[in-house]
Amino acid sequence: MPAGSALARRFCAVGAIMRAGRELSVPVQDACIALEWQVGRQVQDWNDDASRTHADLVAAFDDAIAALL
Repeated sequence: MPAGSALARRFCAVGAIMRAGRELSVPVQDACIALEWQVGRQVQDWNDDASRTHADLVAAFDDAIAALL
């Protein structure tokens, strides 16, 4: 289901950023770049790694947010 769908409830990392940006009416490009900088590669590739945990993702988001502040 697309991140823009009102019915969507679960998101990949990039989809979550896109959804939040749409709901908050803010651009998302800087957020995606900051997250890629934190993980050292394209977010979708990093996120889809079978060894990736939810805690890894939350930590990367937290680090990316801190880097933008």
